[in-house]
Amino acid sequence: MVQTYVPWNLHEPSPGKYNWEGYADLTGFLQVAADLGLNVLLRAGPYICGEWDFGGLPWWLGFPGVAGGGKLQLRSTDARFLRLAEGWWNVLLPRIAPFLYKNGGPILMVQVENEYGYCGSDAGYIRHLLRIAKAALGDDVIFYTTDPPSLAEAGSLPGDELYTVVDFGPAADAAQAFKAQAAMNAPGMSPPFCSEFYTGWITHFGEKMANTSADDLVASLKTILRYGNGSGSVNFYMAHGGSNWGFWAGSGGENGVFLPQLTSYDYDAPISEAGGSGQPGIGGPNKFLMIREAIANHTGNALPEEPPLPPARAFGPVHLSERAALMESLPLLAPGDGIPAFKPAPMEAYGQPHGVIVYRTILAVGALIGGGVLDLGEPVHDYAQVMLDGKVVATLERSCPRTVRLPEVLIFLSDVTVLDIVVHAMGRNSGGCDWDPKGIAYPNIQLNGKVLYHWRVFPIPLSEPPTRALIKSTDSAHASARSPNGGLHDGLPNTSQHAVKGSTVSLDSVDADRGLHGKEADKECRAWPTTGGPSDGPVILRGNFSVQESDISGLGHPPDTWADMRGWGKGLLWVNGFNLGWYWPLLGPQMRIYVPGPLLRAGSNEILLLEFAQVPEDATVALMEGPDFFGPSSDSGELLESSR
Repeated sequence: MVQTYVPWNLHEPSPGKYNWEGYADLTGFLQVAADLGLNVLLRAGPYICGEWDFGGLPWWLGFPGVAGGGKLQLRSTDARFLRLAEGWWNVLLPRIAPFLYKNGGPILMVQVENEYGYCGSDAGYIRHLLRIAKAALGDDVIFYTTDPPSLAEAGSLPGDELYTVVDFGPAADAAQAFKAQAAMNAPGMSPPFCSEFYTGWITHFGEKMANTSADDLVASLKTILRYGNGSGSVNFYMAHGGSNWGFWAGSGGENGVFLPQLTSYDYDAPISEAGGSGQPGIGGPNKFLMIREAIANHTGNALPEEPPLPPARAFGPVHLSERAALMESLPLLAPGDGIPAFKPAPMEAYGQPHGVIVYRTILAVGALIGGGVLDLGEPVHDYAQVMLDGKVVATLERSCPRTVRLPEVLIFLSDVTVLDIVVHAMGRNSGGCDWDPKGIAYPNIQLNGKVLYHWRVFPIPLSEPPTRALIKSTDSAHASARSPNGGLHDGLPNTSQHAVKGSTVSLDSVDADRGLHGKEADKECRAWPTTGGPSDGPVILRGNFSVQESDISGLGHPPDTWADMRGWGKGLLWVNGFNLGWYWPLLGPQMRIYVPGPLLRAGSNEILLLEFAQVPEDATVALMEGPDFFGPSSDSGELLESSR
């Protein structure tokens, strides 16, 4: 049996436009499950969590052109939200109907919502979703909810309207959890079932990689299987780790601390991100083999042999010889002279789902004589480089105070100063209870206490790799810095006219209540360096490597590999045009990005980076044979025997 989520935002990336291709091919996935004899538990949302961007909710729910425009109440009986969710399910549910068990397909049960008890307790909301599902799929389908035992009453419906199940990890009291489950279901209608039994745990950038106890996991598993005279059932979360490609990794955090999720969703699971076992790149006793043994002993059935490891190869170093500054390429990557704005607004207001957004304004002559304090009003969402006349002078991040002190700019001739705030967004909070807009979240940006007006905004969603920036064009550098006053300036002010005094930039909290303090502030704020990165802002780099025909495995495609990002700072990685997501070796713990073999091809292959923080002197990415979650300070060679 396999359990899978259906992310609304993956399949409806913009209102009324649907995606069922590639890894969004849901019916193809269901057919493969059927062909393999696997039954399916389908978690249909509309909210899914999964540490996925916005918990699977579409970003465009907050777009002004959509009913509500960020004002509707998420996951509630708000008529605007229900209308949009019902519209989505009216597309989704008919597609899955042929795959229901009653129709000869693999889907045994369909989940309604997900862990709703964390967000609310509106039975009317769950009941409304249930009515939609029954109207589309029939009354004879098993619909269920999943919540922690303590939240089951808030997140589900009592009695026989649907089947309430619970989720928990090895540290929980399984007997108490199943009693809480039984209290929600009709008498005699509560088969004990943990639909999310945690085999590992999530990891955010800057944390030590999850590495949970295999012994505790197996001991708890045995307790579940023995419960109720052997009637206990369990679904492993995760059984098989995965990857948050592109911009799909979500985030967590509270009390002002922003915690973006790793690109890898390996999860310390029994089966790794790449399909191996023994927690490759993490270490510890082999969970996969221990779970197999426990299941074999419980059932008395012989199990098939352990499958072989997927083939992998180290292709060696790849030099990224082509380079372009993102800011010099704005005309190639963003709309013309930008979007005029009296005051700046979040990404969503400009119809942008993710990526980079540049906010530009012209400062008055002499505005920075003596320096200045730039105050965004609210912390940036999520990370920003502040640039003056094309040079990075400060950085901002969401977990830090919202202000920076800008250096003094001396004016030698009568000219203006161009201020750019280059924001890159990481995943939206996957909790799905509150809005998480990206970009600049507060309109009244101030310099030395005065609000800045008249901006030009350059959305760069990066829905495609920014290869156009590498086109050699003598005009692009001059066209990139048009002023917000309709092209009054052909380019950035001549650097011979300006001098930035001082090279150090200090965080300066105007409102200490909005900042972090003590140990947490130090830990989080040091994650985004103010110096040492490219002085001209984010850079795009490209290089190529070869795969020989002899490298093609018996699977019909090249072997897997891992891009080792040690020496780099933070950025996005594309291989052959496919966005593999964020790397951040300055924080770790993930030092290598998994590159699945099917993305490669015989002959020339392309690596492209968008780097924000640090370019190594040799500008080289090494392609290695296995993962490494020991960064940034640990020795990547110190992997345990159970790892690949």
